[in-house]
Amino acid sequence: VNIYPGLCDKSKQDWPSCQTGTLLAQAIPADYAGDALLTNWTKPDYNPIMENTERDPSTPWKLPNGEWRLRTYNGMYGAASDADFLAGKWYELNNSSPFRTCECPSL
Repeated sequence: VNIYPGLCDKSKQDWPSCQTGTLLAQAIPADYAGDALLTNWTKPDYNPIMENTERDPSTPWKLPNGEWRLRTYNGMYGAASDADFLAGKWYELNNSSPFRTCECPSL
């Protein structure tokens, strides 16, 4: 699974909840079993997975309790269970202002 930043246009009718102009989307391998180098990816219909984010999502990491987390440039945290992670069902956990903004945050 690859999580990447995308753009939305808040002036268009098809993005009524777009406020920041950016979102997070998820891509999955088109043929995981037959594409050993993972050169072909597909964008599922459930995108976007999080709206009103900032750029540069981190690589998701898994907590000991099984929950997945990710962080964005501006300190927003997202979370998902194993099943939700693969289904693109992330939810905003919080927006942590004590953490500084950073390009391409990784833990």
